[in-house]
Amino acid sequence: MNILQVSPYNIFPKNTGGDERTQGIAYPLAEDHHVIRYCTNGILTKLYEQWGSDSISLDYKLEMNGVTEYQPNSLLLDLPNVIGYLSMSQFGKFISSKILNMRIPSDLDSLCRWADVTIIERPWFVKTISNDYDTHVIYSSHDVVSDLYDSVLGDFPLRDAFLKSVKNIEEEALTSADHLICVSEEDVVRYHEKYSIEIPSLSIPNSVSQERFAEKEYVTNDPNHAVFLGANRKPNQNAVKKIIESTQIVRETHPRFKTSIVGSVSNHFADLDMDCINLVGYVEDLGDTLSKFDIALNPVTEGGGSSVKMIDYCSSGLPIVTSEFGSRGFGFKDREHVLISETDTTQFADAIRTLLDNDDLRRKIQQNSQEFACKNYTWEGYKDDLLDILPDI
Repeated sequence: MNILQVSPYNIFPKNTGGDERTQGIAYPLAEDHHVIRYCTNGILTKLYEQWGSDSISLDYKLEMNGVTEYQPNSLLLDLPNVIGYLSMSQFGKFISSKILNMRIPSDLDSLCRWADVTIIERPWFVKTISNDYDTHVIYSSHDVVSDLYDSVLGDFPLRDAFLKSVKNIEEEALTSADHLICVSEEDVVRYHEKYSIEIPSLSIPNSVSQERFAEKEYVTNDPNHAVFLGANRKPNQNAVKKIIESTQIVRETHPRFKTSIVGSVSNHFADLDMDCINLVGYVEDLGDTLSKFDIALNPVTEGGGSSVKMIDYCSSGLPIVTSEFGSRGFGFKDREHVLISETDTTQFADAIRTLLDNDDLRRKIQQNSQEFACKNYTWEGYKDDLLDILPDI
């Protein structure tokens, strides 16, 4: 079977939890089918994403784990991203959908005609492809995007008009697609409540590959180094601000304690100069990097979907202090798989201290969370569910 996946972002190299999910949906299918991914970005995006790296690749075609990814060098497809880089990111992919409605690139047009099944990541291009091509369309939702934008737009100019347009695109995606994949049952229910649309749905939580789970020696009896992982998004930026404050509070009783910030969210704090905060930035080997820390933090209080970082932490054998919102969608139990804290910086700092000082609790959470995630949250474990929703061709 020919399967096309359409993504609004370049996935290789993976930089975000969304990248992990997009690849995680695709590569188990590549064992039995021909899978191609088309990314609706251009050359400027590739240059920006690789800025500061040792080498820059402008390759049009890349391959990983049996998935072929096309990254076009179109300047037209870059227009929305340029707007995003000028601090108007809310409009970026919205404009992408309008551009593709007017003109489908010739290479994407050929792939849509080739595909028996098209998996479309996020809602922006679902209606156009579903209406114009004879392909079975699966809408792969990373979050209820209208709810996400509602929570992060704040006093953004033209907020109400923009949200109305986003809701229209999201509703059209649900009515146009043949199948829906969500990150949680909660999102499935939310879609039905919000739009009263009946569509065959499958819940596949954020996961990681089976190979990411490696044995980790038990955390030292003198833990002093925490980690936060995140892409450069507003929810993660706000989480880092809380972590900075909480880390300073913890240092009052644990003077050697420090926190490292891994991922592109570090870029937002490039001017920060504090002994207790280490800005690591993007890393190529995430598993190896995470294995070097003692505990993991996730005080996020906004955003959509679920936090892929939670499974990244579990797979690396890290005991976690998290907000209740940060643990959503996974079924983690407080003091069994994670330590759930209030999000006030002082209370979050107290929870960190609790985990640092309680050797038995730290060991219990580390072991239980890794076993629980390995059993329930691997992409390979959801392969049969994905195969079941493919049409008989």
